[in-house]
Amino acid sequence: MSIKKYEVLLRVVELGSLTKAAEASGCSQSAVSHILNDLEAEFGFTILKRSRGGVQLTENGARILPSVRGILNYNEQLNQTVAS
Repeated sequence: MSIKKYEVLLRVVELGSLTKAAEASGCSQSAVSHILNDLEAEFGFTILKRSRGGVQLTENGARILPSVRGILNYNEQLNQTVAS
């Protein structure tokens, strides 16, 4: 799994919208949707409920979110250590 996928997932959750996350990521809404679909296929369950009003984490999505945040935090720590 790619760190970028986790970054996109977190951005979608934080912004509450695939479109806003796409704008913030500098890619298309379609690309964000594909990334989320890939993650859901890899995990084997739905992460987000999508609607016109935005997105909402599923129960499984809420369970994995702390781990996703942890992975991203550890990755940032690693990058800082390497840079120093």
